[in-house]
Amino acid sequence: MINTIKNTTYNISSTGLNEKSAYQPSFKGGFHTALGSIESNPVLSLVIIDLLGMIIPRTVIDLKRNKEELGHLNWDAGRETILREAITSFLLFFLSGLTATGIGNAFLRKNFEEDGINTRAFLDFNTLEASKERLQKIIKREEENGNTEISIKKLREEYIGSMLEGASSAMQGKPVSGVEDEFKKYILNEDNIKLADIKPKSKNIKKQFKRLELHHELELEKAGIANKIKNLFGESKIKVANNKKGFSISIDNFVKNTVVFADDLILRPALKVGGNDTNTKIGDRKVNLETFKNEFGTAYNKLYNFKAGKLYTAFITTLALLIAFPRFNMWVSRKCTGNDEFPGVKGLSGNSEGIKNQKSELFLFKKPEENRS
Repeated sequence: MINTIKNTTYNISSTGLNEKSAYQPSFKGGFHTALGSIESNPVLSLVIIDLLGMIIPRTVIDLKRNKEELGHLNWDAGRETILREAITSFLLFFLSGLTATGIGNAFLRKNFEEDGINTRAFLDFNTLEASKERLQKIIKREEENGNTEISIKKLREEYIGSMLEGASSAMQGKPVSGVEDEFKKYILNEDNIKLADIKPKSKNIKKQFKRLELHHELELEKAGIANKIKNLFGESKIKVANNKKGFSISIDNFVKNTVVFADDLILRPALKVGGNDTNTKIGDRKVNLETFKNEFGTAYNKLYNFKAGKLYTAFITTLALLIAFPRFNMWVSRKCTGNDEFPGVKGLSGNSEGIKNQKSELFLFKKPEENRS
């Protein structure tokens, strides 16, 4: 997995290498775009790491097992290994993830419709916590300055500036003014704000969220904000400071997450408690700081608990599968080889037919008493 790329001649991005600006990379290629996509997708990254680091090496090792005794590659062992490893990856990674995602979509249609929180969007715990800290500091500063109201645009603008400031301080204080202006321009765009104004309990809320996600994906790619941040820091990951030790995150996910937070936990809570002046543009509407602070806290806690619930669901599902899949894998082994013996022992002396036809209760191995018989 590629963590950092410090090369001024090209830049890897999941959004493609097609910017027509001063940030246009001089080295292009579909391979580099593919690597950027893998970098920004945690599930895909996990699959590639498992494939290259576990499945392929183990399959090659078992293909060569007992090659001299057999006089050829051990195709039975290689076939069983790749099946076992692939099935394990699906059961422990994808199935648990699909279960948690299914629960998320169910919550979206029920419990969270009244809050207008997009539970489909990816917003990791680190970004969620750091965003909360920075928004609370913004509200506290406004209150200390004697302000009781604030516009929705200013809330979103100050939040983006604070997140980039935290990233800049964690990256040896590199100036972010140029990128910050571009990011703020995007987040303050009235069309983007209107599209993100999804009313709680509205019809087809799932489709509205999907439309918003697609809009952000296309428009953020067009704006090239992630690419500009990568060029600024010379890396594909960004460090973000918070009250703890800080954390690192893919720049693509950093951009997506901050936009999601600005929509889900700033815009909609603000519109829920105020900002109903229809004669004023949505972004220019003002909300009471104390009322917004309470509504934001409620929305944050609900989203945090929901994400924790999804995490525990994935953990419990994985644990259950860990207990169940040895039996399943043993059944697959028998189907592939005709018996319960690991094909890697084929061709070895002392491998009697009596042992070959026995069925053990342990995964791919014989009980000690059976081996001594």
